[in-house]
Amino acid sequence: MEEGFYHENPSIAASKIFPPNWYYKPWNLAKPQSYYATILEITNFVKFKHFKLHSDHTKPTYSTCIIHKVIHPKDWGLTSTSHLPYTLPYKPQDFNTLYTYWDYQQAWFNAFLLQNQNHSHSWLFYFYSVMNTTNLPL
Repeated sequence: MEEGFYHENPSIAASKIFPPNWYYKPWNLAKPQSYYATILEITNFVKFKHFKLHSDHTKPTYSTCIIHKVIHPKDWGLTSTSHLPYTLPYKPQDFNTLYTYWDYQQAWFNAFLLQNQNHSHSWLFYFYSVMNTTNLPL
């Protein structure tokens, strides 16, 4: 780790590197984790469900993700740089409401970087029972 960022407590070291409430290096501060998670949900490619251990918690303890579909660039239907708008009921005010195929692709990494106050969030992933897996992009 670079000088100035090291700390024996990994949570403190991470807080020196990442912006508050971010758990990865942001390429664009206008695109938080929720931006990427929303892309996957509005396209109906995944369904997220979040569970809190106690009602006073602000972040989930664990989450589930049902993967319905993963598409290849040729299945996008537009050029990879064409911008698509978010559809209702998803009209978040805290980030950009346009996305491209490249945002969709990055969402498969950033959408899952969710954390809680105890740094103990976990995921359960599973595939939808009738999902076609013959043409997954590699």
